[in-house]
Amino acid sequence: MDAAIALCQRGQVRERVQWLELARTQTPDSSNQLLNLGIAPNELREFPRAVLILEHLVDLHPDHARAWVALAVALGHVNPNSATSVPCPAPTPNA
Repeated sequence: MDAAIALCQRGQVRERVQWLELARTQTPDSSNQLLNLGIAPNELREFPRAVLILEHLVDLHPDHARAWVALAVALGHVNPNSATSVPCPAPTPNA
């Protein structure tokens, strides 16, 4: 993940995506990698791809708040009316 962060800091988004795709083969359900992999297409204005990745992430990790926000942003670019209808999960009470 450090390599992806370094690429991000240098503005090398496409290279970061390639690295994250490779890392995903090792840990396909990692919420951190999926989030970064979903945010990168947003930065490249590849919003439909971001939506697919982020929808997969929220399916796997429905309590991941940053994933829901990133998904809303991507959906807002794909269809400006859809961001207001993103189905957020009900809050879970603290035990």
